Amino acid sequence: MKIRNYVSLAGAVSLAFALAACGGDNPTDAGPQPAAAGGQPSAPPAPGAAKPGPDRRVLTPPISAATRAILEADPASYAALESVAEPGYTLLGRIKPRTTAELRADGLTSHLMIGGETTDRNFSVFSNWREFLNPLGTTKVRIQSGWNDIEQTITTPATYSFAKLDEIIDGAIEQKHEPMVFLGYGNVRPGCTDCGGAGLGGSFPTGAGKERFLKFVEATVTRYKDKVTDWQIWNEPTKDLDTYKMLIVDTARLIKQIQPNAKLTIGSWYTVHYALSCLENCNDSAEVQDARNYILTSLKYFHDNKGPTVPSEDVYVAFHPYTMNVDYDQNPWDARSMENFLALVHGYGFKPRMDENGAPSTPCMTYAMCDSGTRAWTEKNQAKYNLRRVLGDLARGIETSMFTISDLHYNDAKNTKGLLTTGVWDPNLDTPFLNGDQRVAGKKIAYGAFQNVTALFDSRMEPVPEHGCTAPAGYTAHAWRQRKGGVEATVIGVWKKTKLPVPDTAEPRAVVQVSCNGIGFGGLAATGAAPRYVDMMDGRVYDMPAGTISANAPAAVTMSVPVADWPALVVDARVLQGSLR
Repeated sequence: MKIRNYVSLAGAVSLAFALAACGGDNPTDAGPQPAAAGGQPSAPPAPGAAKPGPDRRVLTPPISAATRAILEADPASYAALESVAEPGYTLLGRIKPRTTAELRADGLTSHLMIGGETTDRNFSVFSNWREFLNPLGTTKVRIQSGWNDIEQTITTPATYSFAKLDEIIDGAIEQKHEPMVFLGYGNVRPGCTDCGGAGLGGSFPTGAGKERFLKFVEATVTRYKDKVTDWQIWNEPTKDLDTYKMLIVDTARLIKQIQPNAKLTIGSWYTVHYALSCLENCNDSAEVQDARNYILTSLKYFHDNKGPTVPSEDVYVAFHPYTMNVDYDQNPWDARSMENFLALVHGYGFKPRMDENGAPSTPCMTYAMCDSGTRAWTEKNQAKYNLRRVLGDLARGIETSMFTISDLHYNDAKNTKGLLTTGVWDPNLDTPFLNGDQRVAGKKIAYGAFQNVTALFDSRMEPVPEHGCTAPAGYTAHAWRQRKGGVEATVIGVWKKTKLPVPDTAEPRAVVQVSCNGIGFGGLAATGAAPRYVDMMDGRVYDMPAGTISANAPAAVTMSVPVADWPALVVDARVLQGSLR
Protein backbone atom coordinates (compact mmCIF):
# COMPACT_ATOMS: atom_id res chain seq x y z
CA MET A 1 0.00 0.00 0.00
CA LYS A 2 1.26 3.39 -0.91
CA ILE A 3 2.24 5.44 2.13
CA ARG A 4 0.75 8.82 1.45
CA ASN A 5 -1.60 11.43 2.84
CA TYR A 6 -4.64 11.39 0.58
CA VAL A 7 -7.53 10.10 -1.12
CA SER A 8 -8.64 3.53 2.81
CA LEU A 9 -25.76 -21.59 14.87
CA ALA A 10 -29.36 -22.60 15.62
CA GLY A 11 -30.56 -25.27 17.97
CA ALA A 12 -31.00 -27.80 15.18
CA VAL A 13 -27.30 -27.81 14.50
CA SER A 14 -25.02 -30.03 16.49
CA LEU A 15 -22.30 -28.37 18.48
CA ALA A 16 -19.69 -30.35 16.59
CA PHE A 17 -20.89 -28.95 13.27
CA ALA A 18 -20.92 -25.46 14.70
CA LEU A 19 -17.29 -25.85 15.64
CA ALA A 20 -16.46 -27.20 12.23
CA ALA A 21 -17.91 -24.05 10.74
CA CYS A 22 -15.43 -21.94 12.64
CA GLY A 23 -12.46 -24.28 12.36
CA GLY A 24 -12.96 -26.12 15.66
CA ASP A 25 -11.41 -29.53 16.04
CA ASN A 26 -12.36 -30.56 19.59
CA PRO A 27 -16.02 -30.23 20.66
CA THR A 28 -15.26 -31.23 24.22
CA ASP A 29 -13.67 -27.87 25.05
CA ALA A 30 -15.90 -25.68 22.93
CA GLY A 31 -17.84 -24.09 25.76
CA PRO A 32 -21.29 -22.58 25.25
CA GLN A 33 -22.59 -21.57 21.86
CA PRO A 34 -22.15 -17.90 21.12
CA ALA A 35 -25.07 -15.59 21.73
CA ALA A 36 -26.44 -13.30 19.09
CA ALA A 37 -25.63 -9.61 19.01
CA GLY A 38 -25.73 -7.81 22.33
CA GLY A 39 -25.54 -11.06 24.28
CA GLN A 40 -29.14 -12.04 23.40
CA PRO A 41 -30.04 -15.68 22.66
CA SER A 42 -29.86 -16.71 19.04
CA ALA A 43 -33.01 -16.54 16.99
CA PRO A 44 -34.97 -19.82 16.53
CA PRO A 45 -34.31 -21.88 13.44
CA ALA A 46 -35.91 -20.49 10.32
CA PRO A 47 -36.58 -21.68 6.82
CA GLY A 48 -33.18 -21.99 5.26
CA ALA A 49 -31.45 -22.56 8.61
CA ALA A 50 -28.56 -25.00 8.68
CA LYS A 51 -29.36 -28.66 9.36
CA PRO A 52 -27.02 -31.35 10.63
CA GLY A 53 -24.69 -32.45 7.87
CA PRO A 54 -21.56 -34.49 7.44
CA ASP A 55 -18.90 -33.87 10.03
CA ARG A 56 -16.21 -32.03 8.11
CA ARG A 57 -13.79 -31.53 10.97
CA VAL A 58 -11.40 -33.93 9.27
CA LEU A 59 -11.16 -31.39 6.44
CA THR A 60 -10.72 -28.41 8.70
CA PRO A 61 -7.37 -27.21 10.04
CA PRO A 62 -7.32 -27.29 13.85
CA ILE A 63 -7.33 -24.06 15.81
CA SER A 64 -6.21 -23.10 19.28
CA ALA A 65 -8.57 -22.31 22.14
CA ALA A 66 -7.50 -18.67 21.99
CA THR A 67 -8.39 -18.36 18.30
CA ARG A 68 -11.68 -20.20 18.82
CA ALA A 69 -12.65 -17.79 21.59
CA ILE A 70 -12.07 -14.81 19.29
CA LEU A 71 -14.00 -16.39 16.44
CA GLU A 72 -17.03 -17.37 18.55
CA ALA A 73 -17.51 -13.97 20.21
CA ASP A 74 -18.79 -10.85 18.50
CA PRO A 75 -16.49 -7.86 18.96
CA ALA A 76 -17.72 -5.32 21.48
CA SER A 77 -18.34 -2.91 18.62
CA TYR A 78 -20.95 -5.28 17.16
CA ALA A 79 -23.41 -4.49 19.98
CA ALA A 80 -23.81 -0.95 18.62
CA LEU A 81 -25.07 -2.17 15.25
CA GLU A 82 -28.79 -1.53 15.14
CA SER A 83 -31.23 -4.05 13.75
CA VAL A 84 -33.80 -3.08 11.13
CA ALA A 85 -36.45 -0.98 12.87
CA GLU A 86 -39.06 -0.77 10.12
CA PRO A 87 -42.36 -2.57 10.97
CA GLY A 88 -42.85 -6.06 9.65
CA TYR A 89 -39.21 -7.10 9.42
CA THR A 90 -38.89 -10.39 11.35
CA LEU A 91 -35.46 -11.63 12.34
CA LEU A 92 -34.81 -15.13 11.04
CA GLY A 93 -31.20 -15.52 12.10
CA ARG A 94 -27.73 -14.59 10.99
CA ILE A 95 -25.48 -15.66 8.15
CA LYS A 96 -23.44 -18.71 9.17
CA PRO A 97 -19.76 -18.34 8.29
CA ARG A 98 -18.47 -20.81 5.74
CA THR A 99 -14.88 -21.92 6.01
CA THR A 100 -12.61 -22.25 3.03
CA ALA A 101 -12.40 -25.99 3.76
CA GLU A 102 -16.19 -26.27 3.48
CA LEU A 103 -16.20 -24.31 0.25
CA ARG A 104 -13.57 -26.55 -1.29
CA ALA A 105 -15.29 -29.72 0.01
CA ASP A 106 -18.28 -28.69 -2.12
CA GLY A 107 -16.05 -28.31 -5.17
CA LEU A 108 -16.43 -24.52 -5.19
CA THR A 109 -14.13 -21.55 -5.36
CA SER A 110 -14.59 -17.78 -5.40
CA HIS A 111 -13.14 -14.45 -6.53
CA LEU A 112 -12.44 -13.43 -2.92
CA MET A 113 -8.89 -13.01 -1.64
CA ILE A 114 -7.30 -11.69 1.55
CA GLY A 115 -4.07 -9.84 2.02
CA GLY A 116 -1.27 -11.21 4.17
CA GLU A 117 1.23 -8.49 3.38
CA THR A 118 4.50 -7.18 4.89
CA THR A 119 5.72 -10.43 6.46
CA ASP A 120 8.86 -9.91 4.39
CA ARG A 121 9.66 -6.82 6.46
CA ASN A 122 8.36 -8.32 9.75
CA PHE A 123 5.59 -5.73 10.14
CA SER A 124 3.29 -8.77 10.37
CA VAL A 125 4.01 -12.36 11.47
CA PHE A 126 2.21 -15.22 9.74
CA SER A 127 1.97 -17.47 12.82
CA ASN A 128 -0.11 -14.79 14.58
CA TRP A 129 -2.95 -14.86 12.05
CA ARG A 130 -2.65 -18.13 10.14
CA GLU A 131 -5.54 -19.77 12.07
CA PHE A 132 -7.90 -17.00 10.96
CA LEU A 133 -7.49 -17.76 7.25
CA ASN A 134 -9.69 -20.85 6.87
CA PRO A 135 -12.54 -19.43 9.02
CA LEU A 136 -12.57 -16.28 6.90
CA GLY A 137 -13.68 -18.27 3.86
CA THR A 138 -11.49 -16.61 1.23
CA THR A 139 -9.65 -18.73 -1.34
CA LYS A 140 -6.34 -16.94 -1.94
CA VAL A 141 -3.91 -15.04 0.23
CA ARG A 142 -1.49 -12.45 -1.07
CA ILE A 143 2.03 -12.98 0.29
CA GLN A 144 5.11 -10.79 -0.18
CA SER A 145 8.25 -12.87 -0.64
CA GLY A 146 10.83 -10.11 -0.18
CA TRP A 147 14.08 -10.43 -2.08
CA ASN A 148 15.86 -8.40 0.59
CA ASP A 149 14.57 -10.82 3.25
CA ILE A 150 15.47 -14.00 1.36
CA GLU A 151 18.90 -13.13 -0.04
CA GLN A 152 20.34 -11.69 3.13
CA THR A 153 24.01 -12.23 2.34
CA ILE A 154 25.41 -11.47 -1.07
CA THR A 155 27.55 -14.42 -2.22
CA THR A 156 28.63 -16.06 -5.45
CA PRO A 157 26.83 -18.28 -6.20
CA ALA A 158 23.79 -16.79 -4.52
CA THR A 159 22.49 -18.22 -1.25
CA TYR A 160 18.90 -17.86 -0.09
CA SER A 161 17.04 -18.19 3.20
CA PHE A 162 13.58 -19.58 2.37
CA ALA A 163 12.61 -20.80 5.87
CA LYS A 164 10.10 -18.02 6.56
CA LEU A 165 8.49 -18.20 3.14
CA ASP A 166 8.37 -22.01 3.39
CA GLU A 167 6.36 -21.67 6.61
CA ILE A 168 3.97 -19.14 5.09
CA ILE A 169 3.31 -20.98 1.84
CA ASP A 170 2.93 -24.39 3.50
CA GLY A 171 0.78 -22.85 6.24
CA ALA A 172 -1.48 -21.04 3.77
CA ILE A 173 -2.01 -24.28 1.85
CA GLU A 174 -2.84 -26.07 5.11
CA GLN A 175 -5.43 -23.33 5.63
CA LYS A 176 -6.89 -24.27 2.21
CA HIS A 177 -5.69 -21.06 0.59
CA GLU A 178 -3.80 -20.67 -2.65
CA PRO A 179 -0.82 -18.38 -2.14
CA MET A 180 -0.46 -15.46 -4.52
CA VAL A 181 3.20 -14.56 -4.17
CA PHE A 182 4.65 -11.12 -4.81
CA LEU A 183 8.16 -11.00 -6.25
CA GLY A 184 10.08 -7.92 -5.15
CA TYR A 185 11.15 -5.44 -3.92
CA GLY A 186 14.84 -4.64 -4.37
CA ASN A 187 17.77 -5.62 -2.17
CA VAL A 188 19.90 -3.25 -0.11
CA ARG A 189 22.23 -5.82 1.47
CA PRO A 190 25.91 -4.91 1.37
CA GLY A 191 27.50 -6.00 -1.88
CA CYS A 192 24.29 -6.00 -3.90
CA THR A 193 25.09 -3.46 -6.58
CA ASP A 194 22.28 -1.67 -8.45
CA CYS A 195 19.74 -3.92 -6.74
CA GLY A 196 17.13 -1.24 -6.13
CA GLY A 197 15.24 -0.22 -3.01
CA ALA A 198 13.94 -2.72 -0.46
CA GLY A 199 10.49 -1.20 0.07
CA LEU A 200 7.49 0.38 -1.56
CA GLY A 201 8.44 3.21 -3.89
CA GLY A 202 12.07 2.17 -4.09
CA SER A 203 14.07 2.05 -7.28
CA PHE A 204 14.12 -0.98 -9.59
CA PRO A 205 17.18 -3.24 -9.93
CA THR A 206 19.22 -2.51 -13.03
CA GLY A 207 22.23 -4.00 -14.80
CA ALA A 208 23.97 -6.61 -12.65
CA GLY A 209 21.35 -5.95 -9.97
CA LYS A 210 18.55 -6.91 -12.35
CA GLU A 211 20.39 -10.09 -13.30
CA ARG A 212 20.68 -10.94 -9.61
CA PHE A 213 16.96 -10.20 -9.12
CA LEU A 214 16.06 -12.56 -11.97
CA LYS A 215 18.22 -15.26 -10.34
CA PHE A 216 16.16 -14.73 -7.16
CA VAL A 217 12.95 -15.06 -9.19
CA GLU A 218 14.27 -18.22 -10.83
CA ALA A 219 15.17 -19.76 -7.47
CA THR A 220 11.82 -18.82 -5.89
CA VAL A 221 9.58 -20.02 -8.72
CA THR A 222 11.60 -23.23 -9.08
CA ARG A 223 11.32 -23.93 -5.36
CA TYR A 224 7.55 -23.40 -5.16
CA LYS A 225 6.36 -24.35 -8.65
CA ASP A 226 4.45 -27.37 -7.27
CA LYS A 227 2.72 -25.22 -4.64
CA VAL A 228 2.28 -21.75 -6.14
CA THR A 229 0.94 -20.85 -9.58
CA ASP A 230 0.05 -17.19 -9.00
CA TRP A 231 2.84 -14.60 -9.10
CA GLN A 232 2.77 -10.81 -8.80
CA ILE A 233 5.62 -8.89 -10.41
CA TRP A 234 6.46 -5.80 -8.35
CA ASN A 235 3.94 -3.53 -6.61
CA GLU A 236 2.68 0.02 -7.18
CA PRO A 237 5.34 1.11 -9.69
CA THR A 238 5.38 4.84 -10.32
CA LYS A 239 8.87 5.73 -11.54
CA ASP A 240 11.43 4.89 -14.21
CA LEU A 241 8.90 3.65 -16.77
CA ASP A 242 11.40 2.22 -19.24
CA THR A 243 13.08 0.10 -16.58
CA TYR A 244 9.74 -1.13 -15.22
CA LYS A 245 8.25 -2.17 -18.55
CA MET A 246 11.32 -4.19 -19.48
CA LEU A 247 11.52 -5.72 -16.00
CA ILE A 248 7.96 -7.10 -16.10
CA VAL A 249 8.47 -8.59 -19.57
CA ASP A 250 11.75 -10.27 -18.65
CA THR A 251 10.35 -11.54 -15.33
CA ALA A 252 7.16 -12.85 -16.94
CA ARG A 253 9.09 -14.75 -19.61
CA LEU A 254 11.37 -16.27 -16.99
CA ILE A 255 8.47 -17.43 -14.80
CA LYS A 256 6.70 -18.99 -17.78
CA GLN A 257 9.91 -20.77 -18.82
CA ILE A 258 10.03 -22.46 -15.41
CA GLN A 259 6.27 -22.86 -14.89
CA PRO A 260 4.22 -22.75 -18.11
CA ASN A 261 0.90 -22.86 -16.19
CA ALA A 262 1.74 -19.81 -14.08
CA LYS A 263 -0.67 -16.90 -13.70
CA LEU A 264 0.96 -13.48 -13.63
CA THR A 265 -0.06 -10.12 -12.18
CA ILE A 266 1.39 -6.85 -13.35
CA GLY A 267 0.54 -3.25 -12.60
CA SER A 268 -0.96 -2.96 -9.09
CA TRP A 269 -1.27 0.78 -9.68
CA TYR A 270 -3.00 3.11 -7.23
CA THR A 271 -3.82 5.65 -9.95
CA VAL A 272 -6.26 3.64 -12.10
CA HIS A 273 -9.45 4.96 -10.47
CA TYR A 274 -8.76 8.53 -11.61
CA ALA A 275 -6.01 8.62 -14.24
CA LEU A 276 -7.86 7.04 -17.17
CA SER A 277 -10.97 9.16 -17.40
CA CYS A 278 -9.49 10.67 -20.55
CA LEU A 279 -7.21 8.66 -22.83
CA GLU A 280 -6.05 11.17 -25.44
CA ASN A 281 -6.02 14.91 -26.03
CA CYS A 282 -6.52 15.37 -22.32
CA ASN A 283 -6.37 18.68 -20.52
CA ASP A 284 -5.42 17.69 -17.01
CA SER A 285 -2.52 18.02 -14.60
CA ALA A 286 0.99 16.86 -15.40
CA GLU A 287 0.73 14.39 -12.52
CA VAL A 288 -2.37 12.75 -14.01
CA GLN A 289 -0.83 12.75 -17.48
CA ASP A 290 2.27 11.00 -16.17
CA ALA A 291 0.18 8.40 -14.32
CA ARG A 292 -1.93 7.75 -17.42
CA ASN A 293 1.10 7.46 -19.68
CA TYR A 294 2.76 5.05 -17.25
CA ILE A 295 -0.26 2.71 -17.35
CA LEU A 296 -0.90 2.92 -21.09
CA THR A 297 2.74 2.54 -22.09
CA SER A 298 3.40 -0.34 -19.66
CA LEU A 299 0.41 -2.33 -20.88
CA LYS A 300 1.12 -1.82 -24.57
CA TYR A 301 4.81 -2.65 -24.21
CA PHE A 302 4.03 -5.76 -22.15
CA HIS A 303 1.43 -6.95 -24.65
CA ASP A 304 3.67 -6.33 -27.64
CA ASN A 305 6.84 -7.85 -26.18
CA LYS A 306 5.82 -10.66 -23.80
CA GLY A 307 5.93 -13.26 -26.58
CA PRO A 308 3.91 -16.42 -27.20
CA THR A 309 5.03 -18.18 -24.02
CA VAL A 310 3.05 -15.62 -22.00
CA PRO A 311 -0.55 -15.91 -23.26
CA SER A 312 -2.72 -12.93 -22.48
CA GLU A 313 -5.36 -15.05 -20.73
CA ASP A 314 -2.77 -15.86 -18.05
CA VAL A 315 -2.15 -12.19 -17.21
CA TYR A 316 -3.93 -10.10 -14.59
CA VAL A 317 -3.64 -6.33 -14.41
CA ALA A 318 -4.09 -5.21 -10.82
CA PHE A 319 -5.14 -1.89 -9.30
CA HIS A 320 -5.38 -0.37 -5.82
CA PRO A 321 -8.30 2.10 -5.63
CA TYR A 322 -7.49 3.99 -2.44
CA THR A 323 -10.13 6.74 -2.42
CA MET A 324 -12.87 7.86 -0.04
CA ASN A 325 -15.21 7.70 -3.05
CA VAL A 326 -15.35 3.95 -2.70
CA ASP A 327 -17.95 3.39 -5.44
CA TYR A 328 -16.50 3.49 -8.93
CA ASP A 329 -19.63 5.27 -10.21
CA GLN A 330 -19.74 7.87 -7.44
CA ASN A 331 -18.80 10.62 -9.88
CA PRO A 332 -18.58 10.75 -13.69
CA TRP A 333 -14.79 11.16 -13.76
CA ASP A 334 -14.09 8.04 -11.71
CA ALA A 335 -16.78 6.07 -13.56
CA ARG A 336 -15.18 6.83 -16.93
CA SER A 337 -11.73 5.98 -15.61
CA MET A 338 -12.85 2.53 -14.46
CA GLU A 339 -14.80 1.92 -17.67
CA ASN A 340 -11.73 2.80 -19.73
CA PHE A 341 -9.45 0.67 -17.57
CA LEU A 342 -11.65 -2.41 -17.86
CA ALA A 343 -12.03 -1.91 -21.62
CA LEU A 344 -8.27 -1.48 -21.98
CA VAL A 345 -7.46 -4.61 -19.95
CA HIS A 346 -10.04 -6.75 -21.72
CA GLY A 347 -8.93 -5.34 -25.07
CA TYR A 348 -5.48 -6.82 -24.54
CA GLY A 349 -7.03 -10.15 -23.48
CA PHE A 350 -5.89 -9.63 -19.88
CA LYS A 351 -8.04 -9.88 -16.73
CA PRO A 352 -8.62 -7.19 -14.08
CA ARG A 353 -7.76 -7.88 -10.45
CA MET A 354 -8.17 -5.65 -7.42
CA ASP A 355 -5.38 -7.08 -5.30
CA GLU A 356 -5.14 -4.42 -2.56
CA ASN A 357 -7.58 -2.03 -0.93
CA GLY A 358 -9.26 -1.51 2.40
CA ALA A 359 -10.05 1.16 4.96
CA PRO A 360 -8.50 1.82 8.36
CA SER A 361 -10.56 1.31 11.52
CA THR A 362 -9.10 4.29 13.39
CA PRO A 363 -7.90 7.78 12.53
CA CYS A 364 -4.38 7.58 11.16
CA MET A 365 -1.58 9.90 10.14
CA THR A 366 0.54 8.58 7.32
CA TYR A 367 -1.09 5.91 5.19
CA ALA A 368 -3.62 5.83 2.37
CA MET A 369 -6.89 7.64 3.16
CA CYS A 370 -5.51 8.99 6.46
CA ASP A 371 -5.11 12.67 5.56
CA SER A 372 -2.88 13.37 8.57
CA GLY A 373 -5.43 12.19 11.12
CA THR A 374 -8.29 14.34 9.85
CA ARG A 375 -10.45 11.41 8.78
CA ALA A 376 -12.58 9.93 11.58
CA TRP A 377 -12.32 6.29 10.60
CA THR A 378 -14.08 3.75 12.85
CA GLU A 379 -14.69 0.01 12.75
CA LYS A 380 -18.16 0.63 11.30
CA ASN A 381 -16.80 2.88 8.57
CA GLN A 382 -14.14 0.31 7.76
CA ALA A 383 -16.78 -2.39 7.35
CA LYS A 384 -18.93 -0.10 5.18
CA TYR A 385 -16.02 0.72 2.93
CA ASN A 386 -14.78 -2.85 2.57
CA LEU A 387 -18.26 -4.24 1.85
CA ARG A 388 -18.93 -1.66 -0.83
CA ARG A 389 -15.55 -2.25 -2.43
CA VAL A 390 -15.87 -6.06 -2.48
CA LEU A 391 -19.47 -6.19 -3.69
CA GLY A 392 -18.81 -3.46 -6.24
CA ASP A 393 -15.97 -5.56 -7.62
CA LEU A 394 -17.99 -8.77 -7.61
CA ALA A 395 -20.76 -6.97 -9.48
CA ARG A 396 -18.21 -6.25 -12.23
CA GLY A 397 -16.68 -9.73 -12.30
CA ILE A 398 -13.43 -8.51 -10.76
CA GLU A 399 -11.40 -10.75 -8.48
CA THR A 400 -10.97 -8.77 -5.28
CA SER A 401 -8.80 -8.74 -2.15
CA MET A 402 -8.98 -6.96 1.18
CA PHE A 403 -5.92 -5.24 2.61
CA THR A 404 -5.30 -6.81 5.03
CA ILE A 405 -6.02 -9.67 7.47
CA SER A 406 -4.23 -8.18 10.49
CA ASP A 407 -3.14 -4.73 11.63
CA LEU A 408 0.43 -3.98 10.59
CA HIS A 409 3.17 -2.71 12.89
CA TYR A 410 5.16 -0.38 10.67
CA ASN A 411 8.17 1.48 12.00
CA ASP A 412 6.33 4.81 12.19
CA ALA A 413 2.82 3.71 13.26
CA LYS A 414 0.28 0.91 13.33
CA ASN A 415 -1.65 0.55 10.11
CA THR A 416 -5.19 -0.34 11.21
CA LYS A 417 -6.54 -1.59 7.90
CA GLY A 418 -6.50 -5.17 9.26
CA LEU A 419 -9.68 -7.17 9.79
CA LEU A 420 -8.09 -8.33 13.04
CA THR A 421 -6.82 -5.99 15.72
CA THR A 422 -3.44 -6.51 17.34
CA GLY A 423 -1.79 -5.53 20.59
CA VAL A 424 -0.08 -2.24 21.40
CA TRP A 425 2.22 -0.70 18.79
CA ASP A 426 5.55 0.23 20.35
CA PRO A 427 8.52 1.29 18.21
CA ASN A 428 10.86 0.63 21.13
CA LEU A 429 9.80 -2.97 21.67
CA ASP A 430 11.12 -5.41 19.05
CA THR A 431 10.93 -8.68 21.00
CA PRO A 432 9.38 -11.08 20.19
CA PHE A 433 7.79 -9.03 17.40
CA LEU A 434 8.82 -5.89 15.63
CA ASN A 435 7.28 -2.67 16.94
CA GLY A 436 5.25 -4.04 19.82
CA ASP A 437 2.68 -6.77 20.33
CA GLN A 438 1.61 -8.13 16.95
CA ARG A 439 -0.53 -10.92 18.40
CA VAL A 440 -4.20 -10.90 17.43
CA ALA A 441 -6.25 -9.26 20.17
CA GLY A 442 -9.66 -9.63 18.52
CA LYS A 443 -11.66 -9.39 15.34
CA LYS A 444 -13.26 -6.25 14.01
CA ILE A 445 -16.72 -5.76 12.53
CA ALA A 446 -15.06 -5.97 9.12
CA TYR A 447 -13.89 -9.56 9.68
CA GLY A 448 -17.44 -10.77 10.30
CA ALA A 449 -18.77 -8.61 7.46
CA PHE A 450 -16.29 -10.20 5.06
CA GLN A 451 -17.37 -13.64 6.34
CA ASN A 452 -20.94 -12.70 5.35
CA VAL A 453 -19.71 -12.13 1.81
CA THR A 454 -17.64 -15.30 1.58
CA ALA A 455 -20.57 -17.37 2.93
CA LEU A 456 -22.81 -16.36 0.02
CA PHE A 457 -20.65 -15.40 -2.95
CA ASP A 458 -18.90 -18.31 -4.62
CA SER A 459 -18.31 -19.60 -8.13
CA ARG A 460 -22.05 -20.27 -8.58
CA MET A 461 -22.85 -16.56 -8.24
CA GLU A 462 -22.57 -14.58 -11.45
CA PRO A 463 -22.98 -10.84 -11.88
CA VAL A 464 -25.84 -9.59 -14.07
CA PRO A 465 -24.53 -6.41 -15.71
CA GLU A 466 -27.77 -5.83 -17.66
CA HIS A 467 -29.95 -5.85 -14.56
CA GLY A 468 -31.64 -2.59 -15.41
CA CYS A 469 -31.94 -1.68 -11.73
CA THR A 470 -32.46 1.94 -10.76
CA ALA A 471 -32.41 3.56 -7.34
CA PRO A 472 -32.79 7.16 -6.17
CA ALA A 473 -29.99 9.63 -6.78
CA GLY A 474 -27.04 8.93 -4.51
CA TYR A 475 -27.78 5.20 -4.32
CA THR A 476 -26.48 2.29 -6.40
CA ALA A 477 -27.91 -1.14 -7.16
CA HIS A 478 -26.30 -4.32 -8.48
CA ALA A 479 -27.55 -7.83 -9.23
CA TRP A 480 -26.32 -11.38 -9.34
CA ARG A 481 -27.80 -14.72 -10.35
CA GLN A 482 -26.89 -17.89 -8.47
CA ARG A 483 -26.93 -21.10 -10.50
CA LYS A 484 -27.17 -24.16 -8.25
CA GLY A 485 -28.36 -27.60 -9.29
CA GLY A 486 -29.86 -26.23 -12.47
CA VAL A 487 -31.92 -23.65 -10.56
CA GLU A 488 -31.40 -19.92 -10.85
CA ALA A 489 -31.88 -17.60 -7.89
CA THR A 490 -31.68 -13.80 -7.77
CA VAL A 491 -29.68 -11.50 -5.51
CA ILE A 492 -30.08 -7.71 -5.65
CA GLY A 493 -27.83 -5.41 -3.65
CA VAL A 494 -28.34 -1.73 -2.90
CA TRP A 495 -26.61 0.92 -0.80
CA LYS A 496 -26.15 4.64 -0.46
CA LYS A 497 -22.96 6.01 -2.01
CA THR A 498 -21.89 8.19 0.89
CA LYS A 499 -18.32 9.43 0.85
CA LEU A 500 -16.60 7.84 3.83
CA PRO A 501 -15.88 8.12 6.68
CA VAL A 502 -18.94 9.61 8.43
CA PRO A 503 -19.98 9.61 12.11
CA ASP A 504 -21.26 6.20 13.18
CA THR A 505 -24.69 7.63 14.00
CA ALA A 506 -25.01 9.30 10.62
CA GLU A 507 -26.76 7.88 7.59
CA PRO A 508 -29.59 5.90 9.23
CA ARG A 509 -31.62 3.57 7.05
CA ALA A 510 -34.22 5.09 4.79
CA VAL A 511 -36.78 3.21 2.74
CA VAL A 512 -35.99 3.57 -0.95
CA GLN A 513 -37.58 2.14 -4.06
CA VAL A 514 -35.53 -0.02 -6.39
CA SER A 515 -36.88 -0.99 -9.79
CA CYS A 516 -35.27 -3.47 -12.17
CA ASN A 517 -36.27 -4.24 -15.74
CA GLY A 518 -33.61 -6.84 -16.48
CA ILE A 519 -33.98 -9.23 -13.56
CA GLY A 520 -36.71 -10.36 -11.12
CA PHE A 521 -37.41 -12.97 -8.50
CA GLY A 522 -38.33 -16.03 -10.51
CA GLY A 523 -38.63 -18.10 -7.33
CA LEU A 524 -41.36 -15.82 -6.02
CA ALA A 525 -43.18 -15.86 -9.33
CA ALA A 526 -42.90 -19.65 -9.68
CA THR A 527 -43.22 -20.97 -6.13
CA GLY A 528 -44.37 -18.07 -3.97
CA ALA A 529 -41.20 -18.29 -1.87
CA ALA A 530 -40.63 -14.75 -0.56
CA PRO A 531 -37.17 -13.20 -0.80
CA ARG A 532 -35.24 -12.34 2.36
CA TYR A 533 -33.55 -9.11 3.45
CA VAL A 534 -29.89 -9.43 4.43
CA ASP A 535 -27.85 -6.79 6.27
CA MET A 536 -24.34 -7.53 5.06
CA MET A 537 -22.62 -5.73 7.93
CA ASP A 538 -24.12 -7.58 10.90
CA GLY A 539 -25.28 -10.63 8.92
CA ARG A 540 -28.86 -10.45 10.21
CA VAL A 541 -31.47 -11.96 7.90
CA TYR A 542 -35.10 -10.88 7.92
CA ASP A 543 -38.46 -11.94 6.56
CA MET A 544 -39.88 -8.88 4.84
CA PRO A 545 -43.38 -7.48 5.33
CA ALA A 546 -46.12 -7.94 2.77
CA GLY A 547 -46.02 -5.22 0.17
CA THR A 548 -42.25 -4.84 0.15
CA ILE A 549 -42.26 -6.15 -3.39
CA SER A 550 -44.98 -4.29 -5.22
CA ALA A 551 -44.44 -5.85 -8.64
CA ASN A 552 -42.53 -8.89 -9.74
CA ALA A 553 -41.94 -10.98 -12.83
CA PRO A 554 -39.11 -13.28 -13.90
CA ALA A 555 -37.31 -10.33 -15.51
CA ALA A 556 -38.61 -7.31 -13.57
CA VAL A 557 -39.19 -6.27 -9.97
CA THR A 558 -40.09 -3.18 -7.95
CA MET A 559 -39.46 -3.14 -4.22
CA SER A 560 -39.11 -0.69 -1.34
CA VAL A 561 -36.52 -1.58 1.29
CA PRO A 562 -34.59 0.15 4.11
CA VAL A 563 -31.11 1.13 2.97
CA ALA A 564 -28.13 2.88 4.56
CA ASP A 565 -24.62 3.51 3.33
CA TRP A 566 -23.56 -0.12 3.42
CA PRO A 567 -24.88 -3.04 1.36
CA ALA A 568 -28.25 -4.62 1.95
CA LEU A 569 -29.25 -7.60 -0.16
CA VAL A 570 -32.70 -8.80 -1.19
CA VAL A 571 -32.14 -12.49 -1.78
CA ASP A 572 -34.12 -15.39 -3.15
CA ALA A 573 -34.64 -17.62 -0.08
CA ARG A 574 -33.02 -20.53 -1.90
CA VAL A 575 -29.68 -18.74 -1.83
CA LEU A 576 -29.78 -18.86 1.98
CA GLN A 577 -30.58 -22.56 2.25
CA GLY A 578 -28.22 -23.99 4.86
CA SER A 579 -26.59 -20.61 5.41
CA LEU A 580 -28.32 -19.37 8.59
CA ARG A 581 -27.46 -19.81 12.24
